[in-house]
Amino acid sequence: MILAVISMVCAACSNASDSAAATTQASTPPSSSISASTNAPPPAQRTDVLPPTSTAPTATDADSSPTATTTVASTASTMPTSAVAAPAACTASDLTAVAEPLGDSMMSNTKLVVDVTNTGSAPCALADTQPSLAGVDADGNAVPLASDGSAGTYFGAPPPLTGPLAPGETAAVWIGGGQPGVCDPLDATQTWPSMLLGLPDGTTIPFTTDFDTKCGIYGITNFGTSATQ
Repeated sequence: MILAVISMVCAACSNASDSAAATTQASTPPSSSISASTNAPPPAQRTDVLPPTSTAPTATDADSSPTATTTVASTASTMPTSAVAAPAACTASDLTAVAEPLGDSMMSNTKLVVDVTNTGSAPCALADTQPSLAGVDADGNAVPLASDGSAGTYFGAPPPLTGPLAPGETAAVWIGGGQPGVCDPLDATQTWPSMLLGLPDGTTIPFTTDFDTKCGIYGITNFGTSATQ
């Protein structure tokens, strides 16, 4: 009886060992399965995932970077300018005077035109004033001939000068007078061997003419443009 119980216990133990081994063998995968898993290709990458993008510098970043400032030196230079000297005033040594032939009288008025030419080597300026007038008598004395103060004549005046008198250029002055026989004594005349035009500096320019000054001088004009130019 005891032996039968022992036999039954041993058989039960043997069955338990076999059952445990079977359980262990079932939980361990076969080696062929492990090899297959190891040799399997890697999973394919997803194509719908975008690669990371780099961030470009913004305008603010660009503006914040230091900038080099280049200063261009001005190369313009101011050239010194020399003042142009005004022509000197004409003097008697620069000029010659020639009286034009006397024309017809009008309403007992006569006109003497005296042309004045620059015979110097440089331009000179004639004063914008009336020259004085004098007659030179037989003894060589200069006799001043006063004008009535008019700046023109019965016939008008020459056109004004437009600038200095260049070498070779001519200006003119008009002198008004009265026809002989309209003033007392009626039979008197007054002519001069030569006459003088006086400039502001006191020098005089001689000329000759038959212009009669018995009845006075009715105006002397400023120097103007000559009709002979």
